[in-house]
Amino acid sequence: MNKSEASLYVEELLSSMHFAWVAELMFAKSLKRRWRFDYCIPNEKIGIEIEGGTWHKSRHTTGKGFRADIEKYNAAVVHYGYRVLRYTPDQILNGALEADLRELCKRE
Repeated sequence: MNKSEASLYVEELLSSMHFAWVAELMFAKSLKRRWRFDYCIPNEKIGIEIEGGTWHKSRHTTGKGFRADIEKYNAAVVHYGYRVLRYTPDQILNGALEADLRELCKRE
C-alpha cells in the first residue's frame, strides 16, 4: 500500500519536531475495541487523524460511519485522556497540523 502525500508529510513533520510518534497505534484495548489513531504522540497523549473521503462517499461520510468515528474520538478523550486532532489531507499539506502542534507545545 502506498502512503499518501499527507501521511508522508505527517511522518516527516513529527520527526522534524522531535516527537516520539507511532503510526496506527491501537488505543482502546481495555474497551475491547480495535480503534487506532492514524498517528499518535503517546508521551503527549495526542492522536492525529487524517480524514479521507470527505469529498466523496466513503465509510466516514455515511451516517453509520460518521457515528462510529464520533464514538471512537469521544472514547479517546473520555476514557484515555487523548487530545484528538483531525484534518483532511489538504489541511495537513497547508500547514494546519504543524501550526496546531506548535501552539500546543507553546502552551505546555
